[in-house]
Amino acid sequence: MGLEQIWIQDFIKALKSNGVIGELKNLTVPTLIIKDKILIRLISIFNLPNFKDLELEKESFLNKNFLVINLWQDVWINKPEQVLYRIKYFVDLNKRIHTRKCTVMEVGKTEAKLFLDKYHLQGYVKSKHAYGLFFENQLLLIACFNNLIMKSKGENYLSAELIRFCTLPEVNIPGGLSKVINFYKERTPFNDLMTYADRDWSNGHSFQKLGFNLVDKTDPVQFYINKDSFERLTENQYHLKINKSLGCAEDYIQIQNTGNLKYILNGIKY
Repeated sequence: MGLEQIWIQDFIKALKSNGVIGELKNLTVPTLIIKDKILIRLISIFNLPNFKDLELEKESFLNKNFLVINLWQDVWINKPEQVLYRIKYFVDLNKRIHTRKCTVMEVGKTEAKLFLDKYHLQGYVKSKHAYGLFFENQLLLIACFNNLIMKSKGENYLSAELIRFCTLPEVNIPGGLSKVINFYKERTPFNDLMTYADRDWSNGHSFQKLGFNLVDKTDPVQFYINKDSFERLTENQYHLKINKSLGCAEDYIQIQNTGNLKYILNGIKY
């Protein structure tokens, strides 16, 4: 294993210290197999795979009911705690709390930002509504929503979007997100609720269990990663930086994710 893959050793060591043990195999990329149901593909930015081969391999394991995760080197280096939180959730090592014991309340911007920046892989994003699930006055789960009138679908047609969902580490609350969505729907009735599942981390099954319908699969998105800092930039951020001479093109590696799954949950009829 080359020096550029020391991060893989660090990742496996961190998992073991958190009670997660898997078998490392060399597939299209080094891959950790956990409990014969989770594949974590460890993708080094200095040794990029053929993306077509990566996608074909993914489809073959999805057909065998595996959860397939693409863990990029920059994501692990920049957000190791959040990565571990999410994997422990998938492995189901967390404490379960019954939803009926929890209360839904609105969450202010400051509290929402602190929670999401600390626990969500993509951090905080501005939203119109944020609601949380509380147990004994502790925030366990947060969901953030936006909404807009879609006059093209009708004068009073309201389309909403679930833009963030995050749970406190080491806690699993079956039915928690459904309870928060219903709370939001009672206060802001919608005709449909849309959300995206990141295909690098999700197969979308959790949304399907809540009644969401898969309506689209978006194209992969291009990103640029700095070779030294491992900073990840969108295409617009990258070109803006290069155009302003704040960086050199040679300092970046271009990658692409696997896109998103788009889901719609029907709401109410006006």
